[in-house]
Amino acid sequence: MRKLQFVILGLLWSPVLLSCSQEASVFSQSFTNLISGGQVPIAPGPNAGYVEVLAINSSSQSIEWVVTAESEEIIVNLDGVGGVLGFDPARTLEPETVELLTDVDAPTLAIVFSTSPVEFPPVGPGELTFEHLQDVVNQMAAKDPESVLDRDFIRLVRVLRIGLGPNLNVPSGQDEGIIVRPPGSDPNDPFGGAGAIFPSEVNNALSYDVGNDPADFGNGDILVFLATTSSNAIGGIGITVGVLTWESANGSNTSYDRDTFEILRAVEGPISPPPPN
Repeated sequence: MRKLQFVILGLLWSPVLLSCSQEASVFSQSFTNLISGGQVPIAPGPNAGYVEVLAINSSSQSIEWVVTAESEEIIVNLDGVGGVLGFDPARTLEPETVELLTDVDAPTLAIVFSTSPVEFPPVGPGELTFEHLQDVVNQMAAKDPESVLDRDFIRLVRVLRIGLGPNLNVPSGQDEGIIVRPPGSDPNDPFGGAGAIFPSEVNNALSYDVGNDPADFGNGDILVFLATTSSNAIGGIGITVGVLTWESANGSNTSYDRDTFEILRAVEGPISPPPPN
């Protein structure tokens, strides 16, 4: 089984007050302007084939974020000219968990999880239809006709949910999503690096709609986790989460200097079709 590709990015950041709820929400325009202004890479955009997770530590402690992403894989059978003949049932991949260590002197760190570089419909796991998949293949063909020509099948990957903690199926009050230590602590120190594990108290962000709640994120978006000092939170650290969509971050920009994701694609090749194992 091919695991999700991921690349850890160190980012520069100036503290900023964010307005977002315990549920994932869209950030304010003022924050969008700041994050687009060159201090951090702007949202990757529709051709990236990545979802970025950005952890921002505005507390006075060292915080290790336990970030988990779950994806599904769909094998689509093609006729060699971009027409969908059929598809295998979607398969949920093993969750990918990484730990992002932030501290007072290094308050931000980000990671990117691979997804096919298309706009998936916001339907639940295993609910993509023949029509949905033909639209996805059409999107790929419009961007790069060679990506679907003379192919018998193509592998699609869609990130389904992203959250904190090693197990996305437990309540947010029990997810063990952050590890808190005194500032400057060495997590590898056997005598003082264990830290205290606390729940995040924030729900998973989803790439599909649930009831009346719209999808939180899609390909090319940034999911931002923010930690602040809070006397009302367990462990004294309050966590909020929000999403920065590529449309709001990038606006009408078509070229920019700090396109981290374009650099990744140049180095690793196109995300879909994926490189061979």
